[in-house]
Amino acid sequence: MCGITVIVKNSNYSLSPKKVLEINNSVSHRGPDAFGSKFFVKKGSGNYEIFNQDGSNWNIAFCHRRLSIIDLSKAGNQPMSYDTGNYWITYNGEIYNYVEIRNILIKKGYKFQSTSDTEVILASYVEWGPDCFKMFNGMWSIVIFDSKVNQIVVSRDRLGIKPLYIWSQSNKLLLLCSEIKQIMKLDNFRPRLNKNIAKAYIDSGYEKNNSSFYDDINQIDPGTWLVIDSKNLNIIKKQSFWDPSTVKTQKMSKSESGLQFQKEFFKSVEVSMRSDVPIGCQLSGGLDSSSILFAMDHFNSKASRINTFSSIYPNYKYNESHYIDAVLEKIDTEKIFSKPNSTDFTRDFDNFVHANDEPVGSFAQYSNYCLAREINKKNIKVVFNGQGADEIFGGYWQLYYGYIYGRIKLFDLRPIFSHFISSLFKGGNNELLKQLFFILRKLKNKNKANRLTYIGNTDLDFQNQSKMDKYFQMNPNEKRIFNIREFILPRLLKWDDRNLMAFSVEGRYPFLDHNLIELCLSFPEENMYNKGWTKYPLRLGMNQYLPRKIIKRKTKWAFEVPKEKWLRNDMRDDLIKWLNQDNAIYDFIDRKDIYRIFNDFLNYKNDDVHLVFRLYNFDKWMAINNIAID
Repeated sequence: MCGITVIVKNSNYSLSPKKVLEINNSVSHRGPDAFGSKFFVKKGSGNYEIFNQDGSNWNIAFCHRRLSIIDLSKAGNQPMSYDTGNYWITYNGEIYNYVEIRNILIKKGYKFQSTSDTEVILASYVEWGPDCFKMFNGMWSIVIFDSKVNQIVVSRDRLGIKPLYIWSQSNKLLLLCSEIKQIMKLDNFRPRLNKNIAKAYIDSGYEKNNSSFYDDINQIDPGTWLVIDSKNLNIIKKQSFWDPSTVKTQKMSKSESGLQFQKEFFKSVEVSMRSDVPIGCQLSGGLDSSSILFAMDHFNSKASRINTFSSIYPNYKYNESHYIDAVLEKIDTEKIFSKPNSTDFTRDFDNFVHANDEPVGSFAQYSNYCLAREINKKNIKVVFNGQGADEIFGGYWQLYYGYIYGRIKLFDLRPIFSHFISSLFKGGNNELLKQLFFILRKLKNKNKANRLTYIGNTDLDFQNQSKMDKYFQMNPNEKRIFNIREFILPRLLKWDDRNLMAFSVEGRYPFLDHNLIELCLSFPEENMYNKGWTKYPLRLGMNQYLPRKIIKRKTKWAFEVPKEKWLRNDMRDDLIKWLNQDNAIYDFIDRKDIYRIFNDFLNYKNDDVHLVFRLYNFDKWMAINNIAID
């Protein structure tokens, strides 16, 4: 896990190597262990050679900040070259199956100078070209300079776990980087608001996954590779290497789904544990993170205990301590707990906003930010968590209801009895009906009190709304893929990356192994649910390992923060003071609407705490980054 900077420019563009290193060092938190850079200049022959001067007439810069995890020696440092300097790489991520690929390459005659996965990537590219990317199992943002053809080859992992942003200035300069704060370091960059993304975020909490809150800053699409012409600075080829929509549903029983899941899940955890540094686990006491911990314990050498990290909120109704304790009674771990409070949040708010580069969705991200700080204090560089399980299993209540509704539309009334009615009897989960009434009430009240007037923006593009309309017309597998690739998971992974990497910690996600995802997409839809229980293959597959209290946990909270208390009580005076200031957000949203929403919330007339947080967070982000509206 690292930070990367790649700049391609024409010779006349003034940008000193010193400034480039400043840009790269702005993400030193992503790689505190080592750093490196290489500059290249194009000669009259059309070939490139290394540039070792102080001027600005270089053409390509490859820079790197390293968090050492595989092969801790200097041999693993980047930028790294291969084949006597014909190929260069700067890369962020982990290729879990690099050992197997390395062995294939050795049999083909390849030699290696390190034990790093980075060198395996380069050798793989030499052997197979861009086809190598579909062979990789892991997470990555890769940039390779192929000097034989004078092209920059770029690739991002299937799910976009590792970030990669792109910004260009006509045909003068193109910048690829790990975080937006690197782009902000450019002297001539003026941060301007992407109004469509901002409106979608404020209204719903969601955003387009391949864009950003900044005009002209975009993300490289996950699951693709592309080629950049180093002369003209434009993308000349782009290709996808993963399409989960091609997965076919297989006929199998629910028990068989559980067994197949367990086998593939344990394989994913085992290969993800490859590391030359200690590994920890974020534990919420939920089904997902608990499953990961038990699988990690299965493969742990027992020479040392696994470190577990949990956020708890004593005396809060959603405190998860009793679930966490149920897991830790079964596994002997080094237990670390984070207990954030509103005073911590007020103190950390500016740094938290800066770390994330863009507005986040809820207080839960602050909980993870605090947890990452505790992980760093224990000198743990790698931590597992359960992101992705809800998406691959269709574990959200809305998808469960969508499945039942879809069957009823086909005049199949059996799900009413096998799910709704059965959930009320022994062995069922009556949360299915409770959540239905809760969601219907929330939808009924949501838009009535919280309409916002966007100043001077009546022509905003409402593509996000039309996409959501299409969402409700998708079949269940299409919805799962949409949640995985576009709707829910991308923003969770983005926030996870920023919060962990702010403290030099790499996150790993066993549920997001593409082999496991494809397996779960092949399960029949009806196998996902049973008598009110979601994620049924996971419950069946882990039944012999997990405590009954976890297997039968009816719903999830995921480090839920006592947000209403923090805002209405602890931070009340700060919010009132903030409302009466000349805030940046008032240039985008009518001040009267914000007054109304906050006053109603503080006086218990409106319970949309998430909207209140988004507005407050959005304003702080605008102010810290000096965002221009036009």
